[in-house]
Amino acid sequence: MNEPQLIDITVPDWGFDWPMRVCQWLVTPGTQVKADQAILEITVAEVLMEVVAADTGHLVEWKVEETDTVVTGQQVATLRPAPFNEA
Repeated sequence: MNEPQLIDITVPDWGFDWPMRVCQWLVTPGTQVKADQAILEITVAEVLMEVVAADTGHLVEWKVEETDTVVTGQQVATLRPAPFNEA
């Protein structure tokens, strides 16, 4: 059986043309997340924004660390799609 293809989670286009700062990860690698669940907080122009999971699955790895500078479209994490287990 084939492994599901990994999904890149990127910084959304919020309409800002300047660098943003990674504030805080809300989940750790290996954590099961639901689609649209907040996984990362980023600040831009003194406003706190949330990056959400693109699908339901398990967060595989962070691609950036807290306090890193990121830009629109930059990959910040990798997600392995999987059904959500309520256990």
